[in-house]
Amino acid sequence: MYHKISIEDSSFLDEFESCTNSAANFHHSEHIQLAYILLVKLDVDRAYNKLKKDLLSFLSHNGVDESKFHVTITKAWLLAVNLFMHISKPYSSAAEFIGANSILLNIDIMYTHYTKELLHSELARSSYIEPNIQEIPTHNGKMA
Repeated sequence: MYHKISIEDSSFLDEFESCTNSAANFHHSEHIQLAYILLVKLDVDRAYNKLKKDLLSFLSHNGVDESKFHVTITKAWLLAVNLFMHISKPYSSAAEFIGANSILLNIDIMYTHYTKELLHSELARSSYIEPNIQEIPTHNGKMA
């Protein structure tokens, strides 16, 4: 059995892709939900490319400057969600997965991998930077 998405997840993805949900209601938990949904459907590289494209469209549609998009944070969280998907039992929805892996809702987790200075640098915003404290493990035991 593999991870699955629910009808609610499909609706959330449709709303996000069509930019009908509000940027004001799109927080960290929605990013994690979106990462889970995309990783159910796609491998990490394709999920990242789609997520980047869709997030940039979402920002543009909502009048938010494209510079708000952060490459390193986006990819690092995608890698983290992917890891937890592979080390946990399969779930039937993003809500179930997030409920069982609520540690992913702690935005400070990335500071165990990156210093604040590096993670919030312009270089990390514009291109993927490897962690400078501790590497992010992948599901097969290798590092990202």
